[in-house]
Amino acid sequence: MSTGSPYWVSLTEAEAAFQSDLGSIQVVDGQNLPILSRLSIKRVVLAPGAIREPQWNVNANQLAYVVSGEVLVSLLASGGEFASFVVGEGQMYHVESGAVYHIENLGSTDAEIIIALRNERPQHFSLRDSLSAMTNPVLGNTYDLPSTAFAAFQRAPAEQIFARRGSITVDPNQKLPNARLFDVQGQHAPLSYAYGSANLARKQFWAALDDISMYSLQIKEDGMREPHWHPVTAEMGYVAKGRARMRVLAPTSPSGSTNSARAMCTSCPAPTRTISRSWTRGASTSSSSSTSPRLAMSATGRPRRRSPVRCWPVPSASRSGNCLSSPSHRRTPSSSPGTTPSAPPNDTNDRPARLVLARA
Repeated sequence: MSTGSPYWVSLTEAEAAFQSDLGSIQVVDGQNLPILSRLSIKRVVLAPGAIREPQWNVNANQLAYVVSGEVLVSLLASGGEFASFVVGEGQMYHVESGAVYHIENLGSTDAEIIIALRNERPQHFSLRDSLSAMTNPVLGNTYDLPSTAFAAFQRAPAEQIFARRGSITVDPNQKLPNARLFDVQGQHAPLSYAYGSANLARKQFWAALDDISMYSLQIKEDGMREPHWHPVTAEMGYVAKGRARMRVLAPTSPSGSTNSARAMCTSCPAPTRTISRSWTRGASTSSSSSTSPRLAMSATGRPRRRSPVRCWPVPSASRSGNCLSSPSHRRTPSSSPGTTPSAPPNDTNDRPARLVLARA
């Protein structure tokens, strides 16, 4: 789908990589959004009783968010580590590159999953295709069986999504906490204001993450995402509900404004200092309590952002170069970018910059 902007594209209107009565898979990667670098996104919809085929990602860690439904995720990681756990609506799971995993819909309605991958051109192997590539003697030696035992072994191409045969029983242990499972919407929002909030799935709160993280933004009608930029972090957003507007300024191209409805992907590249802002518009102005959730996936485990204001170190909170910023003091000619004053001016209006701002 052509949008006229290099920063956004519709995920739900993208051509399906796979589609059947059992579900669908849609992808936005470096092919249909060339600005993407080290990030891509998939939307997987599983019908009741459907299973996402066992597979493993060759070149990308993945971070997934369950938009609706309830799924069972089972995986075998390096070192023979096995995990199987239930993921519900508003929860997330993480699968490292190289781990074999599958996803199964446990509910009576469709399950929708948004998956961020740490590569603009992710590649994977399917378990079925991998076994089909082996000869009968190789499989026989592997399983300590005669090669004739695999004479009836069909080598049809993988289907990506297939139907479950028989019923499934969920073990109580599969509903216990797991290191690869994170209840991001159940988290007490670290950033919460009257006009919006942000739930944070990053290494600070979820030790399993390495080079990818996610913010879940809830922006109300009178809210606005604070202008900011990421010095070393690429950002990719998915509008799960509502409608928003975003403006991006990059040093190598003219500024641009994008209007994002549900299911739009927006991306901001890492090498540039990109200033972005988003706010809700139009959809439901009768109630001040409605929100516009936006998932923002970042390509580092602990993303750093900068506001277009002067920063001072905060000993109790400073870590990995992080700092708080004061909107009441703009940079002056004597303060070049990257220069940190020894102490902030004595001003009663000093306050940390906020992730979500009220719109005047």
